[in-house]
Amino acid sequence: MLMHYLAGEPASGVSRYRQAHTQLDSSGLHRAVQLVLTLCYLDLQDWENAETSGQNCLSAPSEVIKAWHAFFKPDALPRIRNPKTARIWSMIIPGTGQIYAGYPVQGLINTAIHLTLIGGAAFGFYQGYYFTAWLAGLGLLQKFYYGGVRRAEELCRIKNRQELETYLLPVKMFLLSKQ
Repeated sequence: MLMHYLAGEPASGVSRYRQAHTQLDSSGLHRAVQLVLTLCYLDLQDWENAETSGQNCLSAPSEVIKAWHAFFKPDALPRIRNPKTARIWSMIIPGTGQIYAGYPVQGLINTAIHLTLIGGAAFGFYQGYYFTAWLAGLGLLQKFYYGGVRRAEELCRIKNRQELETYLLPVKMFLLSKQ
């Protein structure tokens, strides 16, 4: 179980625990097993099971248990954004996916680039430069559009990773310090 966690496969660690939990719980390693199980649940973002498992491995005064439960209040949990939602928002209105992902400046820049390209293409068509307007304006618009969609999705993943790291580090440090 520990090997799976250390290998970055917390789901396999939980699966291994479920396969052998009766033998592990009856052994003298109950607290150590619960600690690793809690770490696996934290990495899987299974907050409810992490809270329960963490409480089982903490044999501490009630104020430590209260502090542990404080990590799992709804307002304390990290805000995880859906990358698909960011992609869809960016497909509907360019730049809104980046804003949803938590990067408003990049979203506004993306929107400004799109509006500039649309304006440049419209001006080119108006002036009679059809080929140039098509190639420069709409060709670049297409590249920036699809690039913006992919960028919104990637920014969402980056922001989620940052949110999780910021949340998980103090939780894990607290858990390990109380053992």
